[in-house]
Order: sequence, then C-alpha cells, then structure tokens
Amino acid sequence: MTTKDFFIHLRDGEEYYNCLMTREVFMTIPLDQRNHISISEVRQKNIAFVEDETHKILVKDLSKAKSKLIEYEFNKNHNIK
Repeated sequence: MTTKDFFIHLRDGEEYYNCLMTREVFMTIPLDQRNHISISEVRQKNIAFVEDETHKILVKDLSKAKSKLIEYEFNKNHNIK
C-alpha cells in the first residue's frame, strides 16, 4: 500500500502508528497484514554516519521538526492554544 493510499483510507480521528522494525521482523508479518502497511522510510545503520557532521545536523533538525509537528497536532486535536 502506498502512503497516499494509506491516508486516503484513514478515517477522520483514526489513530495510526509509526513503528520501527528490522526487515527480518517485517517479513514475519503475514502477507495479508503487510498489505495494510505503508512503508514510509527504509533506513540503514551505517558506521560512516558516526562522525558525519552533516548527517548529525540533519538528524537533529528532523527530530526537532517531528517533535514540533507532534506537539502541534496534539494541541490542535485537543483544542489547546
């Protein structure tokens, strides 16, 4: 399922989860259930990133943006200003 299809079928107010799992774990999920999962990222642990300053900055910026988005959505969903 594409991410676009996933969000089209998501009902207003329905929760969804972002989960982290290895490919090996994902492959143990029965195919009929995997067909309802949208993969939005495939990441790879790589020792080359350990000392990579650009990577560190990008990860930090992404983390901050995700936190702000989650806080904004929570406040909006609960009518908090």
